[in-house]
Amino acid sequence: MTISIKRGHDNQLIIYFPYSAERVKKIKSIQGRSWNSHLKYWSVPYSYDNLKDLIKLFINEEIVADQSLIPTIKPYKKRNARRPMLILDRRYH
Repeated sequence: MTISIKRGHDNQLIIYFPYSAERVKKIKSIQGRSWNSHLKYWSVPYSYDNLKDLIKLFINEEIVADQSLIPTIKPYKKRNARRPMLILDRRYH
């Protein structure tokens, strides 16, 4: 299942994904995260560290990222781990 990350208003990262208890547990490990129950998305403060943490948390899943975030993302390598699949989403650029 795909995880979508885009830049939101007020210096936030907006994260969408189909519900799973494991994913919710992972995202709750990020300080400053919040759930928007009306629009059904998670948000975290925008920072390089939070973006890097999101990629690490979901290392084995497909991540679709807003193209404007890509210059901020550096490759993350972990021994014996599959690299995250990042797909540029040009709709938000």
